Amino acid sequence: MTYSTGATLLFSSLFLFSCKNAPDDDFLRAEMPEAEPVKASTTFELIPVSRSGIDFVPEIQESFQYNFLLDPYEYNGGGVGILDIDNDGLQDLFFTHRFNGCRLYLNKGNFQFEDISEASGVAQFSGLKTGVAVVDINGDGWQDIYVCRTWLTNLPERRNLLFVNNGNNTFGLKTFPKKPASTTAPTA
Repeated sequence: MTYSTGATLLFSSLFLFSCKNAPDDDFLRAEMPEAEPVKASTTFELIPVSRSGIDFVPEIQESFQYNFLLDPYEYNGGGVGILDIDNDGLQDLFFTHRFNGCRLYLNKGNFQFEDISEASGVAQFSGLKTGVAVVDINGDGWQDIYVCRTWLTNLPERRNLLFVNNGNNTFGLKTFPKKPASTTAPTA
């Protein structure tokens, strides 16, 4: 037997025989006490579309030109905004769809909603939506909607959208100039 073979055999046998299987001193293998099952404090109920009126389904539309390899954020979805567009105290719902138009549902009470997307003016805009924020941007007491868009190379479909609440369940699109009028700081 050569020196290297003997050394290998010696270290291998030391390694194998030095390991002990003693669960009482190994905290990872120790017996854990059985935990009490968690009891639900609330129950959820599936509300059918026929009752709620909400039929929004954010379907993913993969194609050769648009897929996960080109946009790893494809499966992130768009966004959901909860707001009160008519100041009646009921929370209305705003959904963005990655490619298709946005959807706005007016809360009629008793968990029933009316789709007012077309009538309100928010459904007509395409582009790749990535999120939504609700804010009273002009301080008039009516909540407005800001929609983030991105990724597409066509600049008009990439610009973010600001829907200003007109106070009558319709929204006007606020546009901004492409460049500021002045890029220099005012002097005193």
